[in-house]
Amino acid sequence: MGKRLYHSQHLSTGCNLPRIEHQGRTFLLYKDLSETRPSKCHRAKKVAEYEMDLIASRRYQPGTEEPAKIDCIMMPVSELPVSAGLGAFLEGEMFQQIQVPASSVPAGAEFGIYVSGDSMEPRYHDGQIVWVKHCEELECGDIGIFVYDDCGYLKKYDEHTPDKSQAEFLTDSYGVVHNQPVLVSLNTKYSPILISPEQRFEIVGKVLN
Repeated sequence: MGKRLYHSQHLSTGCNLPRIEHQGRTFLLYKDLSETRPSKCHRAKKVAEYEMDLIASRRYQPGTEEPAKIDCIMMPVSELPVSAGLGAFLEGEMFQQIQVPASSVPAGAEFGIYVSGDSMEPRYHDGQIVWVKHCEELECGDIGIFVYDDCGYLKKYDEHTPDKSQAEFLTDSYGVVHNQPVLVSLNTKYSPILISPEQRFEIVGKVLN
């Protein structure tokens, strides 16, 4: 730790620093504080030592984290879109296998199909893949894939009490009148589609996403 001598005439008279006399002259003794301050190099060294200590203790691993892996699976997706508008043809077994993130496919999904149109917005959008599980029956409120009059639809399933003109076609051999299926769009600018018992109607499956 260094010390320096200054002649008293260069300092204010109020200083209380230690004094020494030499050859009839008075000198003040003070500590050179600059020598006690750590240099930039010294501080950098301490930071590096601390970092190495964290690494050694496994509390810090700089730049060693690998990007999270995305698990992908192969799923069949129909090459023909299903209409979410006015209807698109949905027939045949035209499927292609595509790779998709496993997290994007709901459990139980058997195939995917592209949406065409905007009648199911805001939930489903044109070009989106919906994932489907084959089934022949749906509950009211379920979103499903349907074939009606040789056109494919993505709609919400519902049922209405048939009017008199349709009731006779929906009455079974026991005289029980069944409800009339209705396909409902989520976009309110589209009207519901009443399913005529005289036209071919098929439930393809339930949409899971």
